[in-house]
Amino acid sequence: MDNKMRIVAEEFENTTTGEKVTGVTVMIDGKLRQVFDIMIAKSGYNKSYLEMLQEVLVLGIDEYIKKLK
Repeated sequence: MDNKMRIVAEEFENTTTGEKVTGVTVMIDGKLRQVFDIMIAKSGYNKSYLEMLQEVLVLGIDEYIKKLK
């Protein structure tokens, strides 16, 4: 089983403002997919991988901010 996490970053330009922004693609496969499958099953809801990633990211950011205080 693949233990690597694949994340790809791309740069995009806002056509209105010209601002450069980074877009990130996370490949949910291998061990990461197994972990996500377990979290989705235990959440009690039929969440997509995107919904689970959003939730984990927000919770992780909240915890990291608390750690910085």
